[in-house]
Amino acid sequence: MSQEHRFRNNMAEAHNTATQERIPWGAEVVYIDDFLHGAGGLATIPATSSEENGYDWIKLIVGAAPPTVALTADGANGVAQLALTSASQAQDAMLSWGDQKGINLKAGLQVEMRVKFSVLPTSGVAAVFGLAGDHNLDKDSITEHAWFRAQASAA
Repeated sequence: MSQEHRFRNNMAEAHNTATQERIPWGAEVVYIDDFLHGAGGLATIPATSSEENGYDWIKLIVGAAPPTVALTADGANGVAQLALTSASQAQDAMLSWGDQKGINLKAGLQVEMRVKFSVLPTSGVAAVFGLAGDHNLDKDSITEHAWFRAQASAA
């Protein structure tokens, strides 16, 4: 890929000579969601994607207890709460784009999130947060991921 940097209409841009694509300088892919819809807009995250609500996320819940995924009412600056139960079974509560891979995990991306545990993971439990490829209940079998993991001793 050959790339030239130039000015066009007094605006800096990168020009890929192989694809003839022009990209404004500093125009990386940006996706921001502060989950601000809970207070005055969308009250629930849909279980399947729905164009009618215009929401990017869907929730995936695994377990009979069941776990819950919801936006927290009056959460300062927007809060999504993903809660598991105390039932002794495989459980998963996650936000997803439905296994659509719109972000390349190998392209030097930056992610910012804040995580709060109300109860620390115990033996046999792993809490995983970050980005991943296709969903699998066995987190060790997911080959594409950029995440943090807390388990057992919480160390």
